[in-house]
Amino acid sequence: MKIILKHDNDKLGNAGDVITVKSGYARNFLIPHQIAYEATPGNLKRFEEEKKKIASQMNREVKTAEKLAEGLEKVSCTIAVSVGE
Repeated sequence: MKIILKHDNDKLGNAGDVITVKSGYARNFLIPHQIAYEATPGNLKRFEEEKKKIASQMNREVKTAEKLAEGLEKVSCTIAVSVGE
């Protein structure tokens, strides 16, 4: 049975990979635990849309992190501490 992985898995592959596994393993473990779903044309389209959403979200997070980094570069902090011998 062909399935599409939802998440990275050390033994099976990366998210988005279309792999072939035994049908019992897919029906009884992978699909109920939401690790994968069946590779149908509709599911392939759905996964492509999800991938686009994830990519756009990652771009927004990177831009936000870059703005934060620029702000932190401008900040300096000096701490005065008295010490003994």
